[in-house]
Amino acid sequence: MERMKDLLSFFIAAMAMVALLCAIYEAMNQRNASALTLLPIFLLATLLFYLPRLETLSALGISVKLQSTLNQAEEIIERLKKLAEVNAKVTYMTIAWGNRLGSPKAVDKQRILDEMDAQLSALKVGDAERRQITKPLVALIGVDLYAAYSQVMERIVFWINNHENRTLNANNTPEAVAEYQKLSAAINAWR
Repeated sequence: MERMKDLLSFFIAAMAMVALLCAIYEAMNQRNASALTLLPIFLLATLLFYLPRLETLSALGISVKLQSTLNQAEEIIERLKKLAEVNAKVTYMTIAWGNRLGSPKAVDKQRILDEMDAQLSALKVGDAERRQITKPLVALIGVDLYAAYSQVMERIVFWINNHENRTLNANNTPEAVAEYQKLSAAINAWR
């Protein structure tokens, strides 16, 4: 993009120089009408060449800031975007670990995460970057869900094993022993 700007600036400067040289030539050959036509072209090309490079423009008591303000605004927006990304990472990590240590209600946490997601969307943070930011939360939710699942399954296996053990102790037949061994093998395979 910068190369295109430089190329356009070079073309405008060349056009201004050609217009000035042609205006001088026409004036020297007593063709004042064509010289006066080429002079505004020179002035316009000169303004087009220098106007993008000006930081401030002041005329008749009016002062205007131009290029640097736009560049500063873009720089500030970029810094805000980076700050929002860091803030989002901290928020997601805090909420992810807060799930493990006791924390606010799920509704409150979801509201905070929705606000964070809206902030990232407003600053045009890409989907890939947002997925990367949310990765610790999603991973720890998976760990917590697996831990809950594993704990429930262990409890069910414990109850079934105790029930079958009592049944075996009450009725110690070869069929009951085979059934208990089959259950033990299934439990071991599951684990």
